[in-house]
Amino acid sequence: MEKLRVGVIGLGSIFSRVMTDFHNARNCELYAVAARDIGRARAAAAKYSAKRAFGSYEELAECPEVDMVYVATPHSFHRSHALMCLAHGKHVLCEKAFAMNGQEAREMIGFAREKGLFIMEAMWTRFMPAMEKLRQLYAEGELGEIRHITADFGYAAQYDPKSRIFAPELGGGALMDVGIYPLSICAMLLGTEAEAVQSQCVLAPSGVDVRTSMQLRYASGATSQLMAATDVNGTSRMTIYATRAMVEIPDFWHATRLIINGNEMKFPDENEGHHHQFVHAAKMIAAGRTDSDVMPAEETIRLMDIMTAHGARYPGE
Repeated sequence: MEKLRVGVIGLGSIFSRVMTDFHNARNCELYAVAARDIGRARAAAAKYSAKRAFGSYEELAECPEVDMVYVATPHSFHRSHALMCLAHGKHVLCEKAFAMNGQEAREMIGFAREKGLFIMEAMWTRFMPAMEKLRQLYAEGELGEIRHITADFGYAAQYDPKSRIFAPELGGGALMDVGIYPLSICAMLLGTEAEAVQSQCVLAPSGVDVRTSMQLRYASGATSQLMAATDVNGTSRMTIYATRAMVEIPDFWHATRLIINGNEMKFPDENEGHHHQFVHAAKMIAAGRTDSDVMPAEETIRLMDIMTAHGARYPGE
């Protein structure tokens, strides 16, 4: 089987984390990397055995050998970089949060559909084996009907207005950085058509949220209560209350355990586990699919709409 040739633009911390397990994506090959600094790109190519290194993102997008581009730049650049790659006929796997708002997400996904290309938000958490098992158990009725979900994800960061986390021009803020994780897993189980959403944000001096709490109610009667923060440490734990089971997921964003009615189900420990999403994307592309059945594009749009309506505002909005 031919491997999907992957190019990466943006060689920051998320790129380094992804590369710890990328070699486990047997149907993919790291073909090229790009940075604004050619020296940095060459160093990354040598470290991770990429065949090509480019000193501009445009050069990588133009490279005919690259099949799919993983966009790992800050949120505020996702739209322009994804559109550039799509314009050059490249499939796109775009880091979360997918865009700055729902309007940008619609534009990116709409252009991919016009071009007949695959595009997906890189919500790697959904592709972990534990999450696959959770979806299976729910679909088979083992959990019953889900009535309520609670989850939090937070870390204590020292305030620095120049940091990506606190810079509005880079799409900073707790909701965009870590709030997307609990929101996305709730959507995976309960959908995104919430009847009501309530939120409270605490803002940093720079204007981005350092803490956001959200409550959602769905047509089924299910509810969820979520918290994201960059000013306090959280438990990173999700609890699902269903009619046949209570499911606890320690470190739900990087799940390796499910505790169902007190019984623990363990999955292999992994460095990061990002490779599962690349395996999935390559399978979808090989099958001629332009959308994922695990992280559908329409779901990404609706999640961005929710975050846009209930989070901090960013330049240009």
